[in-house]
Amino acid sequence: MMKNMPVTVRSRLYGSEYVSREFTVEGCVANPRAFTAAELRLRSQITIEEVPLLCSSGKVKDQNRSLSGVLLRDILDEADIRIEAHEDPNHL
Repeated sequence: MMKNMPVTVRSRLYGSEYVSREFTVEGCVANPRAFTAAELRLRSQITIEEVPLLCSSGKVKDQNRSLSGVLLRDILDEADIRIEAHEDPNHL
């Protein structure tokens, strides 16, 4: 579908104005803060090989891919999530 989409439509749907340059971790955390894309690129990253891409129906959409990036777990650990309504608070 993307291959058949006119370039003008594709650029409106997937243009740079739709790409987040930063995100914030806030709420029930001890250390709320924003993380920029540039900052995340400087962090240690991992690569996961042979990841199957699935359609929303659950069918395999494409060939397996390699994905790399910062682990969300590391970001959330840095934010120090506060869990008050759990049987064992602050121990995931």
